[in-house]
Amino acid sequence: MIKRNINGTIDNSQRGATIIIVAFAMVVLISIGALAVDLGFAYFQRTNLQKAVDSSALAGASVLYQEENGELIIKPFSVREEAVSYFDKNVHGLNADVTVDVGHWSFGIMSEKKFESMWDGYAEEITPVDLYEVGDDWDNPNSGHINSVQVEASVQSPTFFSRIFGKENLVVRSKAVAYLGFPGGFQPGEIDMPIVICKESIAGWGDDDLSCGIARLIHSGQASGNLDFNSGAWTNYSSGCELSFSAGNNPGGLQYILSDMTGECKVPNPTAISGSVSTGGGQTNVGFSEVGDCLKFPAFVSGNEDPRTEPWNITILVVDCEGSNNPSGCLSVVGAVNIDIVLITDTFPSAEGQKYQDVPYEMQDPRKGDDNKGPFKQEAYSDIDFNDGRERWKAFVDHFDLKVINQSTGEKVPAHDNYYQKTIYAVPSCTKVEKKGISGGPNFGTLAEVPVIVN
Repeated sequence: MIKRNINGTIDNSQRGATIIIVAFAMVVLISIGALAVDLGFAYFQRTNLQKAVDSSALAGASVLYQEENGELIIKPFSVREEAVSYFDKNVHGLNADVTVDVGHWSFGIMSEKKFESMWDGYAEEITPVDLYEVGDDWDNPNSGHINSVQVEASVQSPTFFSRIFGKENLVVRSKAVAYLGFPGGFQPGEIDMPIVICKESIAGWGDDDLSCGIARLIHSGQASGNLDFNSGAWTNYSSGCELSFSAGNNPGGLQYILSDMTGECKVPNPTAISGSVSTGGGQTNVGFSEVGDCLKFPAFVSGNEDPRTEPWNITILVVDCEGSNNPSGCLSVVGAVNIDIVLITDTFPSAEGQKYQDVPYEMQDPRKGDDNKGPFKQEAYSDIDFNDGRERWKAFVDHFDLKVINQSTGEKVPAHDNYYQKTIYAVPSCTKVEKKGISGGPNFGTLAEVPVIVN
């Protein structure tokens, strides 16, 4: 307590002590303020530095795998060049030190999460492992698979007030690891119709040269496992089978989805798709009526309407039908194909003579090169009676090479005797669609287009 004299003045014997206390407190306060200002600026610098290393790692990972002579290869110096280029664009003139490395990122399936360098800093090229030989647990550190780019950077953050205490700079460090994996699914818009096709019914699914034969969405009439021709189903797009399939107008139902059909007769995919989807039997009246009315194939025209003469190009999911030729329920997604539909049938009369009335009189050929036989039309088949539906169907099959796969022989034979109601037919030359989504999913044999930051 400060003592006062009788007249109220402060005792001079304590005036000096007070000045010392105040001076000391001011030094402490100034030091704290200086430290707060300098640490705040350093934190600001680190935030900018972290953004720079994040973008740098993502840029490097986006070119981690490059195609050369039909094979994938890793060029670490090209990865480093791309990463450093993006780093320099984001550091805004800071004199920073940066290092770039390629290696394996483990998600902790068999060990802790970590980055393991797999480049000695000198090798100009690294041959990656065959993607098809890598299982879904490919992020296991034992896989020896390069899947990530690590960027580390440091910068000297200048001080302002701390210099009075001899501290001119604070070292700021940041690190990021970008992971490039398998997309494991399809992003919104990549699949444009709620249809699936069985991988078992596609000849050469594991090869680049595919044959989709005829894409059928009805029960084949054969015993389970005897997939003599293609089989498929409808889907409600429910990724992970969160919603059971239905043909109704409830959310997730087929009629609900088809109500969003665009002017091009395609349905925008409402969600990303991966893992598995809910499916339902193919002879769903809703699907055929809604799609048929939009597309105007001959079976669905009326009055003075002109029937469709252009093929319908769509991208559809490929699923594992588990040996069933009447697939339904929760099925695993294994990929997608782009396919050209040339015929959709409705319900043919029971009379054999009227059975083939849905067969077009004219249809353009979507194929290129040697496969293209020009448009299917009567002028090209003057030797047959085009008004005879059976003859027109045989010519249609031969023109578009519509074939079925004989399960017992493995041979493809013309589909002359495979005309069915409520069926979708496609030319055999389908194309496998590579997923271009974000990393993170099972191995479908292709890499994602978009890497992600994992550390």
